[in-house]
Amino acid sequence: MIDFLRANPYVSREDYLWKWTVPQIKLASYDYSHVEYLTEEQAKADKQKDSTVVIEHVMEYMTDLGVPVFN
Repeated sequence: MIDFLRANPYVSREDYLWKWTVPQIKLASYDYSHVEYLTEEQAKADKQKDSTVVIEHVMEYMTDLGVPVFN
């Protein structure tokens, strides 16, 4: 509890104990602020990579029920 409250100063102790549910605490404890920087070579390779997909016949990717199926 103490580690969570230190990492999330916007949450009071009373809110943590009485208002927040376990799933809310679990979601708030995940750190989504991690940033991964690419090297110059990786950035150039990423720019040069062609990531467009061309679908000529849409019906080839449908099942009998009309649900799309992708490999």
